[in-house]
Amino acid sequence: MELQDDHLSTLQSMKDNAQTLLTKKCKERQKHKFDLLLAKSNKEDLLECTNKWVINHSSRQLNLIEKKALSKGLNFTPAPKSIPIPRIVAAVETGLRIVPSSEAELARINIIGALTKAKPPPSNITTEEYRAIKDLIKDNSILILPTDKGRATVILDKSEYHQKILSMLSDDKTYKKLKRDPALALERKMNSLLLSLKRAGSLPDALYYRLRSSAKTTPLLYGLPKIHKPNTPLRPIVSFINSPTYILSKHLVTILSPLVGNSSTHVKNSFDFSKFISTAMGSPVSVTVANLVMEDIEDKGISTYPSPPPFWKRFVDDIITALPKVSVQPFLNHLNSIEETINFTVELESNGELSFLDTTVKHNSNGTLSTTRRRTQINTCLLHPTIP
Repeated sequence: MELQDDHLSTLQSMKDNAQTLLTKKCKERQKHKFDLLLAKSNKEDLLECTNKWVINHSSRQLNLIEKKALSKGLNFTPAPKSIPIPRIVAAVETGLRIVPSSEAELARINIIGALTKAKPPPSNITTEEYRAIKDLIKDNSILILPTDKGRATVILDKSEYHQKILSMLSDDKTYKKLKRDPALALERKMNSLLLSLKRAGSLPDALYYRLRSSAKTTPLLYGLPKIHKPNTPLRPIVSFINSPTYILSKHLVTILSPLVGNSSTHVKNSFDFSKFISTAMGSPVSVTVANLVMEDIEDKGISTYPSPPPFWKRFVDDIITALPKVSVQPFLNHLNSIEETINFTVELESNGELSFLDTTVKHNSNGTLSTTRRRTQINTCLLHPTIP
């Protein structure tokens, strides 16, 4: 039997259609499998990400949406739904007070033109995340804080935080209860000194009026959790914002900062430290002064010790170094003999690991630290200088 051409054409068409349908179903099935794997992978990645950047030490159980919102960090700001024109105008007018009138008027014209054309940015947060943030803000039993070092977010029970702060303040060797607020007396004394410098011609008028204080705001104490320490102690921070000496301290930073960081032992941050391995703080001037003092002490300590450590890296008051085990205590005693007001403590490695800033330094069995090879067996340790 011989098929006609039209029959052959019909059969070929049926075959092609069946093959196309089969291919389509196969693609849909594979795409469905891939979407399921991708969703599972994204959820696992999200869980890993939130567990890394959100440390929950409170009694509140956080759901995934709350963790996702918190993992954005405390510097995250939701995009505004409308342009905050009144706030922008108020901020601009404040800045234009010290600008000549002709330039200020030109600036106003340009800013008005920009605001007229401005449109709100696209949303950078989901509705669920926005609601989660509002729910967290309403919870008065918890505090949401940044870590002492690193960029993680910590959730603590407010009662536990207050207990740790009060326990810290009960140390009468470090803190002293005052009968009255010293802010007003300090402001008067500082302003008097600035005025005498101005009258002597040592301080320009513009700088005098910028440094002169009229705030009288008392500095505030708060604590940042040290998540790399047992029981998560708090590092005391004193906020000097709007206090009598705040602007003066910021001015001193610009004068003293060029003197900081000239030592080979200084690291800027964990990234700077990682490059090396792989190849009451609060006043604006506190970190600068602390660095200057520490650079002097460490230079004396290392240069006068018979067998100095093979490496020494410091970030403000955290130091990581390596020594033979038998030399740790003698070297610690040597450091503490340099300046009686500075007391060094030591934290040894645990299970071959030691935290420094927001990194983990691994001490390998062959005596190396990560990719930096050491010829002799060493014991890594972390030193903490404190003022008694």
